[in-house]
This record gives sequence, C-alpha cells and structure tokens, in this order.
Amino acid sequence: MISVVIPTYNNEKTLLKCLQALARQDISLDLMEVVVVADGCREQTAEVLSSWADSSPFPFVWKQQSNQGPGPARNNGIRTAAHDLILIINDDLIAEPQLVGRHAQWHRLHPAPECALLGYVQELPQETDGFSVVRLEHAFESACQKSALSWDNFWTTNISLKRGFLESTGEWFSSSFPHPVHEDVELGYRLGRKGLTLHMDEQARGLHDHPMDYAQFARRAYQSGLCLTEFFRLHPELRAFLEGKGLVLPNTSRGLIAATLINNWTIGTIEKTAKALRRSGRVAPSDFLFSRLFGYHQRRGVAAGLRRGAS
Repeated sequence: MISVVIPTYNNEKTLLKCLQALARQDISLDLMEVVVVADGCREQTAEVLSSWADSSPFPFVWKQQSNQGPGPARNNGIRTAAHDLILIINDDLIAEPQLVGRHAQWHRLHPAPECALLGYVQELPQETDGFSVVRLEHAFESACQKSALSWDNFWTTNISLKRGFLESTGEWFSSSFPHPVHEDVELGYRLGRKGLTLHMDEQARGLHDHPMDYAQFARRAYQSGLCLTEFFRLHPELRAFLEGKGLVLPNTSRGLIAATLINNWTIGTIEKTAKALRRSGRVAPSDFLFSRLFGYHQRRGVAAGLRRGAS
C-alpha cells in the first residue's frame, strides 16, 4: 500500500496528465492512494480535481490550503495520507507505468524506517526560441554515476520514504522558502543527520513535462538565488556546499569576477549569442553560455535575498 502525494499550484492541464499517467500504472490501483494538495490555486484547478474525484480509478483525496508553498503542501498531504509509505512527485511528472510499483516493491525489500528511494527523471524534449532545458536531467544523470547517494540528492520530483521516519525524527518540510527551490534538499540535510539512507532505482522513471522559455528560465534562476540565501540563513555551516550550488556572496573575489564577466552591459549580447548558437546546432557552447546566464540571474536572487534578510 502506497500513498502518492502531489502538491500543485495553478497547473491543472499538466496535473491532469500526471493523474492520467498514474491511472496507467502496472500495479493494482486499489493499492495506490493519490493525495493532491492545491496550494492556494485558482478555481480551474479545483474544478479539475473535483471532476477527477468523481471518477477516479484509484483512491483519491484532494485538499485546498492557502498559498504556503510546496513544502507545507507536502506536509499537509503526507499527514492526510492513509499509508505509511509515501511517494512524493511533482504535478508535472508523467510517470511511466512501472514507477509506482518499483517504489512499492523496493520498500518491501527495504523495510527499515530510514530507507528512502529516488527514482529517475527525464526531461520532455522541447526547444523554444533557441533554448532548451536540460539541467534537471543532467542532475539525475550525475546521481546515477554515484556509488552511493547522499542527502543532497533528496529531490521530491520522484522520491519515496516512510512517514513514520518523519514522525519519529520530527523533521518536516520548512515553510521558510519563498519559492519551490532547494526546500527539498534542505529537508534532506536534516533527515541525513537523523540517519536517512537514500538509494536509487533508475527504472522508477518519469518524464518532466515542464516546457520553459528563456524568461521562465531566468525567473527560476532568480528564485533559486533567493532560496539559496534562505538555506544559508538556516544552515550557515553549509556555506561551502551552497557556494557550489550558486551562492555567490557579494564583495567576495568570486562575486566580483562573475560580475565583471556578465553584468547589465554584457548580458544582452550573451543572451543573443547563446540562442543563436543553439539555433545553429552548436549545442555545447550554447549550453555553456546558458549555464553562465543561469548563474547571473541566480546571483541577482542571492543579492535580493540578502537585502531582504537585512531589512
């Protein structure tokens, strides 16, 4: 028996595709409960969820809450769930038919409370105005190369764990993060200190259906910077780790060098060059520049987060 917990925010079209994929799982659907928490969503989301509830092929619960972010929404869903085994996915994950069954089977073989399982996520192929998102899939590819996973691979786009472990440790998702970035890894850090062991099954696969244009990419990078500063505020002992994730503090040599290379004067030219390279098929140099652009917008978010914390 397994409960699938999904936070959602104004994404009803993709959420419906997510639910339809769960209805095609290769396990008995009576053994799978799905809990969706609408985090301050618009009326259309409630309509989709109400309609689904009327004819759901699996046990289905949905709840509404005021807009608090995905962390508190996951906490709400986990506490609502009927089963101890919890699979957390995002509302833009399109599960392959074996995904839920692979998670359930693995936990039957690994019943220890502290054991958790990370599935694999691929990006939906897409190309928009010379721009392609591959960062998430690259992260999962890197995780596959590890001999053992650690708390910093605690990614809630496709992960399962036991609710009893959360209850026994008293660790839940934080409500401190202003956007859905890094809040899952922050919980992973706290759970890691309480004995979490994280493993991976590459066959528990899903497709990340989240097409993104460059403006959305830049906004996501900015939000990442804001949330990195919150992570740093909660855990200053992790400064070196967070710097590796893009926490560039102002007035440091790294920050000054980065600002010299990409700034308000040069960013427009770099954006145009990156898109042109992508359109001409020169993927590697294009990805290199887009990575630097992500860093630029992330640094903007860090600076804003630090100002916000100081006010």
